[in-house]
Amino acid sequence: MDPTTFETHPSRYHHWKLVVAGDVATLTMAVDGDHPHKPGYELKLNSYDLSVDIELFDAVQRLRFEQPQVRARGMQISLDHPAAGPVPLVGSPLRFSDTPVEYRLPPPQLGEHTDAVLAGLLGKTTAEIAALRAVGVV
Repeated sequence: MDPTTFETHPSRYHHWKLVVAGDVATLTMAVDGDHPHKPGYELKLNSYDLSVDIELFDAVQRLRFEQPQVRARGMQISLDHPAAGPVPLVGSPLRFSDTPVEYRLPPPQLGEHTDAVLAGLLGKTTAEIAALRAVGVV
């Protein structure tokens, strides 16, 4: 299977039109059947295609930092992620004079805390977790 990249740019969108005018953003869906994610796939308005989602994901990521309150409050932060490098994130809207918000960990990787949750919160043993993993539950 070919790897899929979620990196794109509004100038390369085929299924969405993103217009930002001052503090107002308009995102309009306009599926183009001539641009499916995989060649040969018949793209219909009610069908699933990863390329439509990749573009939507990209648009939402761009717009979250354009929201006026996010900009005005300086809420854009960046944390180093072990697999992705610096990750832009929306910080806490809370501001305390004596107890500033601390950002210690980046978003977890898929399944990063599964064993800790199963063991710590649910009381599963290592053997039970291994059994769950063997049958595809985890």
